Amino acid sequence: MRYFLLTPFLAFCFLLMNTGYSGGAAASGSVARSGAPTAAGGTEQTCNTCHNGGNYSPAATLQVFEAGTTTEATALRNSRTYDLKLTVSGTGVPVEGGYGFQLAAIKNTDKSDAGTFSAAGAGVQFSTLGTRVYAEHNAKSATGVFNFKWKPNATSGAGITFHFVGNVVNGSNSSAGDSPTFARSKAVNMAVANDAETPTDTFVVEVYPNPSCNMLSIKTATDAVIQVEIFNMLGKLIQSDTSASMLTKIPIETLASGIYFVRVTSGGQVAIKKFTKQ
Repeated sequence: MRYFLLTPFLAFCFLLMNTGYSGGAAASGSVARSGAPTAAGGTEQTCNTCHNGGNYSPAATLQVFEAGTTTEATALRNSRTYDLKLTVSGTGVPVEGGYGFQLAAIKNTDKSDAGTFSAAGAGVQFSTLGTRVYAEHNAKSATGVFNFKWKPNATSGAGITFHFVGNVVNGSNSSAGDSPTFARSKAVNMAVANDAETPTDTFVVEVYPNPSCNMLSIKTATDAVIQVEIFNMLGKLIQSDTSASMLTKIPIETLASGIYFVRVTSGGQVAIKKFTKQ
């Protein structure tokens, strides 16, 4: 009979294959797998270190939204908290399969943490390794959609990069047959203006003529889809329309004479104007 001794490396990989870090690599395995650069000049490993062999065409995307909207943020401010949505997907994933991820927000200048995570959504946890905090899955997700909040902490005008990896697993409770993504990144910049300043309102809406008799014109800066709602002085919704044009004409000949409010909504942005119907 032959006996085989496991080297420390083989024993480690054997443990990985039987746990699969279903509770998150940082939390359950104390390892970083985001692919982010380290302060020492190296690069963190990714899930490909142990998870492999699958063929699920994995993909991972990150969106950074202004809080409470579906408007993607561009120039970030330390005074604001942003909604982050990371989506991991694959094709041909079995019913018992699922999704995981790990993400780090890093300052480009010194490779330190670029902010603070909060409000972990379903399947999300925040785990600390050394001086770095990671957002990652806390269990296999059936949807692959992970939501959480983040508040930056960086110098005005400096660059920030989110480094992340997604993983599509087959549900076999081992790391074999899974499909991780390669290291992904999303770069964003801090606003150059002082954070105390009020940002310029880019959602400009014009309502004319005012007063109006038969037709009300709604003019916006883009041709994005808008919803136009007209309310009376008591706050009752009188009329609702949608449009995908920079100039929208709303017939109002059936409205009684008086003062009304028109609310224009587009992608989480809202403008309210008052007009008089003659």
